[in-house]
Amino acid sequence: MKQCKRLFFIAMTLGIVVSLHAQIDTVWTRRYDGIDRDYVYAMTVDGQGNVYVTGSSKSSSSSYTENYLTIKYNANGVQQWAVPYNGPGVSISTDEAYSVAVDQSGNVYVTGKSYGAGTDYNYATIKYNANGVEQWVRRYNGPGNSADVAKVVAVDKAGNICVIGYSIGSGSSSDYTIIKYDSSGVELWVQRYNGPGNIYDVANAMVLDEQDNIYVTGGSSRGGTNYDYATIKYNSLGQERWVARYNGPANGSDNANAVTVDRQGNVYVTGASASSSVSPFNNDILTIKYDSMGAEQWVRRYDGPGNDYDYASAIAIDGQGNVVVTGASRASSSSFSDDYVTIKYDANGVEQWVQRYNGPGNSSDWSNALVIDSYNNIYVTGYSSSVASPTSNFDYATIKYSPNGIEQWVQRYDGPASLTDQATRIALAGQDIIYVSGNSTGVGTLNDYFTIKYRQDIHDISITEIVQPTGVIDSTSKIAPKVKVKNNGNMVESFFDVFFDVSSGYSNSKSVTNLGIGEERIVEFDSMLVGPRGTYTTRCSTYLANDVNPADNVLRDSFTVIAYNLNVSVIGNGSVDKNPDQPSYAPNSLVQLTANPDTGWHFTGWTGDTTGINNPVTVTTNSDKNITANFEINAYDLTVNIIGDGEVGREPNQTNYNHGTWVKLTAAPNPGWHFMGWSDSLTGSNNPDSILMNSDKVVTATFAIDTFTIVSSVAGNGTIDPLGTVYVTYGSNQAYNISPDIGYHIDSVVVDGVNQGVQTVWAFNSINANHTIVAYFSINTYAITASAIGNGTIIPSGVIVVNYGSDTLFTFAPAIGYHLDSLMVDGINHGADSTSYEFTSIDDDHTIDAYFSINAYTITASASTGGTIIPIGAISVNYGEDTTFSIVPDIGHHLDSLLVDGINHGADSTSYEFTSIDDDHTIAVYFLINTYTITASASTGGTIIPIGAISVNYGEDTTFSIIPDIGHHLDSLLVDGINHGADSTAFTFENITDDHTITAYFSINTYNLTININPSASGTVETDPPVGPYNHGIYVKLTAHPVDGYYFTDWTGGLTSTNIYDSILMNSEQTVNANFTLIPGW
Repeated sequence: MKQCKRLFFIAMTLGIVVSLHAQIDTVWTRRYDGIDRDYVYAMTVDGQGNVYVTGSSKSSSSSYTENYLTIKYNANGVQQWAVPYNGPGVSISTDEAYSVAVDQSGNVYVTGKSYGAGTDYNYATIKYNANGVEQWVRRYNGPGNSADVAKVVAVDKAGNICVIGYSIGSGSSSDYTIIKYDSSGVELWVQRYNGPGNIYDVANAMVLDEQDNIYVTGGSSRGGTNYDYATIKYNSLGQERWVARYNGPANGSDNANAVTVDRQGNVYVTGASASSSVSPFNNDILTIKYDSMGAEQWVRRYDGPGNDYDYASAIAIDGQGNVVVTGASRASSSSFSDDYVTIKYDANGVEQWVQRYNGPGNSSDWSNALVIDSYNNIYVTGYSSSVASPTSNFDYATIKYSPNGIEQWVQRYDGPASLTDQATRIALAGQDIIYVSGNSTGVGTLNDYFTIKYRQDIHDISITEIVQPTGVIDSTSKIAPKVKVKNNGNMVESFFDVFFDVSSGYSNSKSVTNLGIGEERIVEFDSMLVGPRGTYTTRCSTYLANDVNPADNVLRDSFTVIAYNLNVSVIGNGSVDKNPDQPSYAPNSLVQLTANPDTGWHFTGWTGDTTGINNPVTVTTNSDKNITANFEINAYDLTVNIIGDGEVGREPNQTNYNHGTWVKLTAAPNPGWHFMGWSDSLTGSNNPDSILMNSDKVVTATFAIDTFTIVSSVAGNGTIDPLGTVYVTYGSNQAYNISPDIGYHIDSVVVDGVNQGVQTVWAFNSINANHTIVAYFSINTYAITASAIGNGTIIPSGVIVVNYGSDTLFTFAPAIGYHLDSLMVDGINHGADSTSYEFTSIDDDHTIDAYFSINAYTITASASTGGTIIPIGAISVNYGEDTTFSIVPDIGHHLDSLLVDGINHGADSTSYEFTSIDDDHTIAVYFLINTYTITASASTGGTIIPIGAISVNYGEDTTFSIIPDIGHHLDSLLVDGINHGADSTAFTFENITDDHTITAYFSINTYNLTININPSASGTVETDPPVGPYNHGIYVKLTAHPVDGYYFTDWTGGLTSTNIYDSILMNSEQTVNANFTLIPGW
């Protein structure tokens, strides 16, 4: 709404009226007011958006005092310069510029008619530099020294200047006259054309093609006042190539007003052609197409609804070779009400559409100029009656049509005087800028130059390139399609979608946001797997509302998938690794093959499309290939070694064995020897035994001679050397040495069970049997004398005999009510702190005496918080006394336990008495506040917090949280046996005065699985388990089965995978799409 208000304000201020659906702004307007009347006849725009207007401007209020006036504005409407030109004629003369052109360097060329000194009108062509400084003036006075009027100026690719118009000849009336100058103003050539009537030949229009050929058209008399279209082609040297004339069916006047040429050199002319040879001599719009040789291709006439006066003023060709003509057409034969008329033909002359415009005055509307933008939109301008009367009240009226002839907007301008405002020329700068110029009546200024710059919103998004996939690619490639999009308009595009499709069935779209003016951006789509081998077409498109050029919204391309198969097989037992391991390979890929023999086998070489024994081997995939890896089983040697005297037999009896063969080995000792066991590749002493041949093996059989044993031992503390079992061979000798330890003595030596008395050495000679020898030792002994003095005992007491090196402990036992006073050991006082004494490592006789005195005791009383005990603290008492303690709990508490000397006497006592005290004692009382128990439990599938037996104090509040496990829900909540439903997440016991129970029961969640087949009926899906609903956490196995003619593509939805067998975890309601693709060529 804000935009609408702004446009309305500008329109009201400047007298501009726009169709309500238009998206066009008036950027600026510029008015030039000379001394008197000023008329714009021509306008052009350069590549920088500078605008050049030219025409005539009166130098005084007298008649016939017009001068050329050329003005340059920059793109912002700032006047750069305004230069007049006054010819050499008398002071009261007319100079009018009818055409303007600009070259690549910004030099400006204008031409028209200029009154000479005694020469009537001459061509006057002027060159200005970019700063408006005159460079040269070239005047042309024809051979008739009469009127010479230039109509059009143009600059060719070489920088030469071409001027056309008409010139009075010598012996003829007016002739077409074409002049070419170089950039310095040097005349290169002049060509004149005198028609067959030798009277009036008036050139009205000119166009240059890419080769600088020149095409001129106008009206040429064939005799009397009747004219024909006469169109002429000249090459760049001025040589006439052909002349094409057209005389209409009425044999009346036919005048061509406009000409254009396409890239193929076809020429199009239009104008007005008499449709009747008798009054009222009506005209039609007549358009002709000639080929590059001047041969007529087609003629099209347009007779308006008034069957009266129809006139074409301009012609243009769009980017598709269509021809557009505009002009004026009488709406009714009973009035002078002309309308704009715009007609579009295709290249074959077939009429596509006709659009008429009748202004608000329902009177005269005349289209003067036409341009077409690169989107093939058409713009026309001219003047249009704003009121029915007076008919001289004209406005600028500029109209935009779409390529289909749909009116996009109408822009009207009514000058400040609300009188005559007539647009004569229109030009474009880019796609969004439209310049219109003409004449406008100001307030008290008569006719003025008046130029308007419009700007329209241009929305144009194009796909400029499919970046990938293109060309030849690997069938195993996973590739993300990429395209380039560009904003060709003049508005930031905040949002639009781009679509990418491949003939394989891949389709994806992405959204683009905030694409700047002129910005080109790469759009990347989701990755796809390409293949199988073949050629695929791609199509990228975009959609944007109000896009002015839908033709560039779609781009197509193709790519070819070339791949080769590499099939590898094996003979024997083994496998082959491929790196990379792919179903197929791009051309000239390098694949490394590694042969891996099974255990017990070896690789012998490659056969097929590669040979040799290199392992690994590299293969180049330049065709489909079949390669075989060959493996053979291993053969191993078995070597048997013998230590000692014996033999070994083998079964089967061979030199070598195949991998995996079991060989039985049997050891046979010779007489006097025995088999000891196997070593090396076979261990143990089993005979016979077997060995597995899985490599070369070495087995050693060990035999030993027969031996005897002598076992020696000791009893007591001493040694015999050697000690233990000694192996001796038959007939050998063996001696033994016998020694007691310190503090011990030899008691006896027993040989083979016979006591040999005290021996220090013993020898076995000529051994022929097993023997035993045992040495017995006895310890030395000492006396310790122990006694007790006073009321007590010492244990042991008296004379105690002890062994050498032993330890002996003496304990003191005072009588009841007594304690040790002192301890004397070997006459030395060891104090009264001991309750025992130990002699260690005894090696002599000793004495020990214990002295005793009566005891005193302490009772220690204590109480926890919540009560007290009386008396309390450390209480001293004599042996045999009685003492009573009172137990008093605080209010609200109870006795929890009574500990006497660490023993719990329960909680029922109010007092306790110690009687006949004969020891130290402790008494401790513990009090507690009253408590209750809440028992909380939960079924599987959840928990309750806290849980178990919860102890709480009287009057407290306790809250329990109910938490289902993932995939479970609360089924019921029982409190003291009463069901409280399934909606709770917590429960609170308040002001607790009793025991309670609370139990939460949970159940597992179940879900449904929905399967969609895309496209419908292209396959089926098998599920395992076959039917739902399914418990939370269950994996459901999915198997895709395509029908004939389809192959499985992938899973989408809740499962994203290309595996034909896959599984989905049921942790919610799930939907899975099974996607199948039609096999190409099926």
